Amino acid sequence: MQTKRIYQLFSSLIMFILMGQVGLLGSDSPGKYINNGTESFSINFDLVNGLILLEASVDHIRGKYILDTGCSFIAIDGVEGKGDIELSSTEFSATASETNLAKFELGGIKMENIEALEFDMKKIEAIVGTDIDGLIGTQAMMNYNILIDYTEMKVSFLGEQSPQLNINSLSHTIIKSAMTTHDNQSSIDVQIQDQSYTLLLDSGANISVFDFSYKKSLKHLHQKNKSSIIADDYIIEELSLDRVTIKDMAVLYRDLSLLQDNRSGQKIDGILSLTSLDADKVLIDYTNSQVIFFWAHEDIAAVE
Repeated sequence: MQTKRIYQLFSSLIMFILMGQVGLLGSDSPGKYINNGTESFSINFDLVNGLILLEASVDHIRGKYILDTGCSFIAIDGVEGKGDIELSSTEFSATASETNLAKFELGGIKMENIEALEFDMKKIEAIVGTDIDGLIGTQAMMNYNILIDYTEMKVSFLGEQSPQLNINSLSHTIIKSAMTTHDNQSSIDVQIQDQSYTLLLDSGANISVFDFSYKKSLKHLHQKNKSSIIADDYIIEELSLDRVTIKDMAVLYRDLSLLQDNRSGQKIDGILSLTSLDADKVLIDYTNSQVIFFWAHEDIAAVE
């Protein structure tokens, strides 16, 4: 009997994150780029339940996809129960199969002969609240830096010839955080009181998550979210990024041991939802291994 390979699909009623097992998809064989990634371009998006939905084309058919920086590969909607790959979730399970996409287009990104996953996304659609055709992970973004503008509802893919960013430092608080990228998934460090935590940076989650093992040690720094019916849903009083303090951030506690097992040495304490930070813009700068957050002064929660 063939042993099923296990992927981790971490999900709650209001959060969706897809992680690929190291080395299977999206890293060694991302597909062939038709363009070379030197030219920059922008795409408008819809923000639905805290998730970025944008249009892309698979084999000349346009559809609606979640932009997920926490996912290392591309996935498309498929048939329920098909395949020998097990999707493991905190909330549900499913099966998937590997597939090959002849062509993939996302704005100026054009790829062919792409390895991807295919699985039934009905359970994900129930979480998001709308129909989706798949997920776009970092497999499609390897040649670009990513600027997510939540004010203008636009994602810019910045190539080698990208223009200089023109953001007024007098009207924005700008924070730069060092970023570590491992298996095409990036993380940064945040602080809660004097303790540092390494969190996976994820545009494919609308609530942040800490490993369940931290629930006890953080008990004096969080309070139960009384307005939520979800188990282990709490409010962290303060979380800091350098001199910016995010107050009353919603978090879930979940068992992330499967995620940790596939990090091959890098410890991950949780997952950081980009939308939970209420930043106006986020620049994921793979070139310089950093993330830059921009808050308009009138919107910022607190600046120390």
